[in-house]
Amino acid sequence: MRPAVVIVVSEWPTDGAGGPQGYTYLLSQSLALPDAHVHFSLYMLVTASMELVPLEQPAYALKGHSRRGRWNIGLREAIRKKVWLRLIDSPRRDLRNACAVARQWRDARQVRQIEGLIRSLLSDHGRVILHGHYVGSSHQALEAAKGLDGVAVIHTEHSKGGMVRELVQTRGQKFESDFWVRSLGKQYKDILEYSRKLVFPSAGALELFEEAVGQLQPHVRRKVLILHSGVSAKVQTSSSPARSEKRSKLFAVAAHVPEKGVDRMLRAVAKCRDRGIELSLRIAGCESVCTQDLMRLREELELTQKVVFLGSITHEQVLEEILQATLFLACPTVVVFDLSLLEAMAAGKPILTSRLKGNVEALGADYPGYFTNDEQLASALTGILGDAAMLDLMGRLNRARFEEQFTLEAMGDRHLQLYSSILHDLAQTSQDQQMYSNA
Repeated sequence: MRPAVVIVVSEWPTDGAGGPQGYTYLLSQSLALPDAHVHFSLYMLVTASMELVPLEQPAYALKGHSRRGRWNIGLREAIRKKVWLRLIDSPRRDLRNACAVARQWRDARQVRQIEGLIRSLLSDHGRVILHGHYVGSSHQALEAAKGLDGVAVIHTEHSKGGMVRELVQTRGQKFESDFWVRSLGKQYKDILEYSRKLVFPSAGALELFEEAVGQLQPHVRRKVLILHSGVSAKVQTSSSPARSEKRSKLFAVAAHVPEKGVDRMLRAVAKCRDRGIELSLRIAGCESVCTQDLMRLREELELTQKVVFLGSITHEQVLEEILQATLFLACPTVVVFDLSLLEAMAAGKPILTSRLKGNVEALGADYPGYFTNDEQLASALTGILGDAAMLDLMGRLNRARFEEQFTLEAMGDRHLQLYSSILHDLAQTSQDQQMYSNA
């Protein structure tokens, strides 16, 4: 009987997205490689639509099912989601808490549905791994698997220090005592205690998590694994045509949120202009309440002709922008493990970024394209853009490191080792229980 591995997500994975949606898309593609999961059957469970989809051919299945999955959620679910987002940010705490209680009832119903799906999988496969990628869906998997033999739950933490920290930072300190936020804290406690493995996409992500929740207990620490992502090697490498032009072309992927450091980019571009460096900057990323402030800053710095906010663009457009750029620029103040950084590496592009742990894990400790403060950023831009040999060297280093560590094949291998180890443990436990019952 061949065991099963189920990737559990709250929403359908999306190519080119960040966080759980982008990571699980890449994970499914990495496991779609020939014979990647010959020893187990692969599924995806999407809790928003409660669909359990076999992914024997993930590259094909995801493209078809992701479209159908979005439609299957239907108008009623779309309206419910919109209402939820509005109520959970309501200035009235009683409305926010009432909405959170209603969601808890829905989650309890979904747990019963997931339990039924797990029991069906156990009858067909004998052993089942549930790999959750969002605290809510991972906790639902844990609740559904209670008391069931032959089931192991893995949780991958994609947030910057945990969802509680992110919610409080984005919504304000007054939300910390809300029922939903407190229930998230309880869910994290259960996940830390009862999941089989805790996976982080980088050591930097683990460090951020421990900064927010405190040092993990030794028995929890023993469960922790760092599994880096990978991206497609199909990204075409090319020397940027901008290098032969008078003006250097910079490209960045950064949503309009403070931690992405868009304001740092603008000030650095202004300083380079004042030093006589001709360059342009194009920034892809979704808008937010910060957008108007960033546009005002662009006007104040007289950069309207040099800096373009592209907004949200397609993944294909992002890849094309990377290929056309002289330099890929990333200026975050907080980072987990940036997938767009890996795509720039795959394209053989030079990268200038902040010296943060997640970035150093991607690029290497000896990589020459780091800055540590805003003044260094402008100086580094000035120096690197004036040195064609350095640009070429950085690009070659990035492509070589990508091929060594961050291909989809490498990502798949890392996860296959994890799944194989846990399935072996489940089989051993089953044998031990059988021997005990026969004794």
